[in-house]
Amino acid sequence: MNENMKWFVNFFKEKRLDDDLYVIEHQGKAHIMESAVLRDIIVHRTPEEDQWLIQYMLLKMDLYNCDLRDYLKLLAKGYILATLDSATDVFDRSRSVGSQRN
Repeated sequence: MNENMKWFVNFFKEKRLDDDLYVIEHQGKAHIMESAVLRDIIVHRTPEEDQWLIQYMLLKMDLYNCDLRDYLKLLAKGYILATLDSATDVFDRSRSVGSQRN
């Protein structure tokens, strides 16, 4: 386990963020992300520079007693919407290629 992973695992555990669910509504559909999944996305799929920024924001928000869950929900929303947009782009491109063949 790398140092960033250890830090995020410990932080989520200490702040009791491990068992949260983030519900994001988009175009009339609910998308659910578990906090453990979000944590793993941050550690394994986010560039290291961005990981440090997320870490900094979490620490700063914790220092000022802000609701960490609001920030994590915002991150979850960003990841979900980026994934949906990416999937839509691939689907649209595959449809346009298919229509060009006909």
